[in-house]
Amino acid sequence: MKKLIHFFIENHKLTIVLSLMMIVFGFMGMKKLNSESYPSVNFAMAIVETRYDGATAKDVELKITKPIEDAIREVSGLKDIRSVSKSGLSSIFVRIDMDIT
Repeated sequence: MKKLIHFFIENHKLTIVLSLMMIVFGFMGMKKLNSESYPSVNFAMAIVETRYDGATAKDVELKITKPIEDAIREVSGLKDIRSVSKSGLSSIFVRIDMDIT
C-alpha cells in the first residue's frame, strides 16, 4: 500500500489526469442513468416477525402469534392476515387495502 501511495505522490500529474478522467466519466454516467420522478412503491404489505428462542412451534403460535394477530385484526382497512409459526419464530404477513380512503 505504501508503494502505491508513493507512486501517486511521485507522479502527481498522472494522479491529476486520472482524477479528472474519473470526474468526467462520472458525470457522463450520471447523464445516462435512468431515474423516475415518481417510482411505483407498494406499501400494501407489512411483515411482523417475532423471535422466541427455545420455544416450540405450538408455544410460539399460542403465546406470540395469536395475541398479535388478534390485536392486528382490530385495525380497520386490512385485506387479510397470514401467519407462520415456526420453532422460535413467528411471522405475520398483513395486506392493507389501499382502496379505502
